[in-house]
Amino acid sequence: MKGLKHSQFCIAESQARKHQTEVGTLKPATTAKPENKRRRNIIIAVVLAVLVVGALGYGAYQATKPPPSTPMPRSTPGYTLVDESPFIEYGSYWHYSAAFHQGAGIYFTIRVKEGGPIDVLLMDSGEFLDFQKFMEGKEGSFYNFKTGSALNVKAINFTFRIDRSDRYFIVLNNAGRIEGGADPTGDVIVYIRVTVPFG
Repeated sequence: MKGLKHSQFCIAESQARKHQTEVGTLKPATTAKPENKRRRNIIIAVVLAVLVVGALGYGAYQATKPPPSTPMPRSTPGYTLVDESPFIEYGSYWHYSAAFHQGAGIYFTIRVKEGGPIDVLLMDSGEFLDFQKFMEGKEGSFYNFKTGSALNVKAINFTFRIDRSDRYFIVLNNAGRIEGGADPTGDVIVYIRVTVPFG
């Protein structure tokens, strides 16, 4: 019987402990004060409203803002006379001419896009007539401006100041025939841009 009492006692003791444990783990609930939640919710709503209004205002500003303008290139300020890429057959030349007054400045940008090197020649009207005769085999020589010319080149940028009023010619020569000049190997495509400054 002692064993039985012991079991009953153990059962009673374990039930008592179980009951104590359950009671011991319960804690009173703490509720937040309703005013604190309400205040917090109002602050969140105000912050969200400010963010939404700010985002809408910025979007409206961006929508009415004019697009950025394309900047003018710094290297060629002025009026553009030529901006093209002529195809020049093997054994021939291309030229452009314009009349300029004394003291005018001319800016040149020349670059071979396809093909071998060329000769770039700058001449006045009388020199250009001699050049044409030279290319036809009728004359033995011609003159060109050294500061506005370059032989056997694929790219060149330069400025030329006009020393007297006349018609001036820029020649892109893909025919060879000039001592120390380019020895053409085929057709070329050459980019050329000619500008004069404003004023």
